Amino acid sequence: MEKTPTFTLGRRAMLLGATAILAAATAVGTPAEAYDLNSKAAINVDRNGVILRNVDPTTYGPNRTPQNGAADYTATIDGAIYRFASAEARDQFVAAPAKYKPAFGGFCATGAALGKKLDGDPQIFRFHKCQLYVFVHQQAVEIWDKDPAGTLAKANANWRKIRNKTPASL
Repeated sequence: MEKTPTFTLGRRAMLLGATAILAAATAVGTPAEAYDLNSKAAINVDRNGVILRNVDPTTYGPNRTPQNGAADYTATIDGAIYRFASAEARDQFVAAPAKYKPAFGGFCATGAALGKKLDGDPQIFRFHKCQLYVFVHQQAVEIWDKDPAGTLAKANANWRKIRNKTPASL
């Protein structure tokens, strides 16, 4: 069986990636509009309290495009309002929310690895060990894809420190 090579990001590569991610995140209007830069919340919601920009978390999967939910079908978990395409999808989520909730409260996983709370775009995502991770943009995914386990380890370590801080303070 052929072994897949493992890549690790050194400090220099991580810093270069961080510079690219932060530059792109501040240059594009969408990420800054989707979340509150001054909120200490550990969950990335819009001004109405909705997470994942209305995307139904049960519609994620391999070779699938996430679909928007509707205001008629909602559930509130950990202070975030999730929207669903149907009552069945909502009930599926409520029965096992951990199976569908995004990691890092819907903030960018690579951003967390870099010690930042960047807006996660629910259309840019990966699954790793059955967990949903969202990213601020494609460059963040490229960093993630080089070393998912290593990037995740850094994100988990940083998340404990940054989860209750404002994005603007980081």
